[in-house]
Amino acid sequence: MLAAFRNRPEISKLRALLSRLRQLNKDLQRERNRLEKCAFLEASELLRHSLQRQIKATTREHTRIQRHIDQLIKDNPSLQRNQQLMCSIKGIGKITSQWLLPLLSTQRFNNAREVAAFLGLVPCHRSSGTSLSSRGKLSGRGNANLRARLYMPAMCAAAHNPEMKAFYQMLLARGKTPKQGLTAVMRKLVHICYGVIKHQTPYQENYAA
Repeated sequence: MLAAFRNRPEISKLRALLSRLRQLNKDLQRERNRLEKCAFLEASELLRHSLQRQIKATTREHTRIQRHIDQLIKDNPSLQRNQQLMCSIKGIGKITSQWLLPLLSTQRFNNAREVAAFLGLVPCHRSSGTSLSSRGKLSGRGNANLRARLYMPAMCAAAHNPEMKAFYQMLLARGKTPKQGLTAVMRKLVHICYGVIKHQTPYQENYAA
């Protein structure tokens, strides 16, 4: 089912728009950081006004690109359906789902674990000699941008999604650190996103089980 979306023009267009949106996000953050420094550097009013104008213009462009993304998804029934399916998962919203759409609609993944591995969310265990020398850590590979975008949804899910909250608390009770627990929640969210799209079925509690 996922392979059917491969190389479709709307996926390429969505990917390009998201790339532009990501760049605008970086530009906005950079200019806001510069404006914040003005208060400590006694910068001239000319510089302050220049930064404010740039932030305003970049914000308008960001809004315009976001509208194009929303319209592109709305105009494509398959993309719209897949976004709705992911948004049925408590913790996954419109913004997070739009970033996951190209990944889950174009890659040939055989299972959810392959998606998590692609994002760098599968821990790798290092060994020394015949015994393990440390706890499993993330490989650091994969799509760092998408991985970072799953952090806040994982925090939301761990607090408000009953299934994810119980899973997170169980991991803490077993001695996992909060960071390890949230990483595991991120991984489980990816598994569920893959599942609801593959089976075209909205999320239900205990879906992962």
